[in-house]
Amino acid sequence: MSVVQDLVYRIGATNEDLKSTVRDSQQSIRGLMSTVERSSQTLAQWGRRVARTGSVLTGIAVAIGKTSIDAASTFEKQMRRVQAVSQATASEYRELSAAALDLSTKTEHSAMAVAEGMNFMAMAGFKANEIMEAMPSVLQLATAGVMDLGTAADITTNILTGYGLELSELARANDILVSAMTGANVDLQMLGASFKFVGPLARSAGVAFEEAAAIIAMLGNAGIQGSMAGTALRGAITRLLNPTKQAQEVLTRLGITVRDVNTNQLLPMVDILRQLEEAGASASDMMILFGERAGPALTSLIGQGIDNLEKYVERLRDSEGLAAKIEAQLLNTAEGQRAVLRNTASAIRQTFANDLLPYYRTFIFYLQGVADRLRQLEPEQRIQIIRLGAMAAGIAGLITVLGVLALGVSGVANAFLSLGGAITFMMSVKGLAIAGIILGVGLLKKAWDSDFGGIKTKTE
Repeated sequence: MSVVQDLVYRIGATNEDLKSTVRDSQQSIRGLMSTVERSSQTLAQWGRRVARTGSVLTGIAVAIGKTSIDAASTFEKQMRRVQAVSQATASEYRELSAAALDLSTKTEHSAMAVAEGMNFMAMAGFKANEIMEAMPSVLQLATAGVMDLGTAADITTNILTGYGLELSELARANDILVSAMTGANVDLQMLGASFKFVGPLARSAGVAFEEAAAIIAMLGNAGIQGSMAGTALRGAITRLLNPTKQAQEVLTRLGITVRDVNTNQLLPMVDILRQLEEAGASASDMMILFGERAGPALTSLIGQGIDNLEKYVERLRDSEGLAAKIEAQLLNTAEGQRAVLRNTASAIRQTFANDLLPYYRTFIFYLQGVADRLRQLEPEQRIQIIRLGAMAAGIAGLITVLGVLALGVSGVANAFLSLGGAITFMMSVKGLAIAGIILGVGLLKKAWDSDFGGIKTKTE
């Protein structure tokens, strides 16, 4: 009986020790789990912050370093070309650059487009001060003509030079061109092509600019456009200046006077065509007078009515301010205002980038010097650099591996948390059962070694 009591006492004591051990283990595991969880959360938060910071820095670098610097560099190169072609001084270059940026914030044309227009004007022989004076009118013409600024500048400078107009007359000429193309079946490019063929001769013959533009525009209504219209009008003026013998006979027979009796200058084309209309010149007469090209063209012009031609000339003479008015109307739209806002924002970025360009240029020059020195290295020096590069690549690879391991630590910690939860669950639910099994096996072994073993020996 004493043996059984002692055995029960020992079993109870052992069970209590096991429970105490299990409780201590559970508390230790919970503490470890809490520590690991906090560490994992801290590591994840740090990673997210680094990622956000990297994204912000990357965005800033791309916005400022790439877009602004590149745009400013391209703009600087274009303006340097303007300076070289126009032979502008350093101060004039700065004024031209500032004017290009300022004009871009008031129109739908970007600073680069303005610089391109300035370049066309410089190639046409305009000086820096003339370019700055003429650019607002050129911008108006481009907007009203719905075309790019470079093409508009090229056309208007060609017309201005070909017709021998002064720079002060540019605004008036633009108004006439805009009025001509908005009232007839022609556009600015067609007008430019026409004036290319007839401009110099018309100017030397004393044909007014408004009159030449009106005739070209009305020829466009008859499908005679561009170079065809210019060639036809040039041929007509040539025949009137130097009529053939047959043409002179027709003029005499019809009673047509083509020159002013006082100045001996060619009369206005409207007056000559009106005389032909009133005299009832036939198609055959027109062919003899003006030839195969100009004859049909001027016949179609008379067919539209010389009164209409005269009204059209008056329309062009009364077109002052038309280009500016149309530009204002087009800019006073959602699309126009958006273009102005976009150009203003671009000008602001470019202004800041211009301040950075000297440092950027210095850095590029430094890199160029380094590159030149590297290119001149001896073979042994190049091999040494290759070795250093390989070492650097190895270090970079190690850093990458450590970064991957850091991510792995976070994953292992999360996995460990899950494992710790499983261990706690097993200890709390099945702990006593497992302890009971262990104790049972121990008791059986002890009983066998003491009593059962003795009985077995006595029996034997």
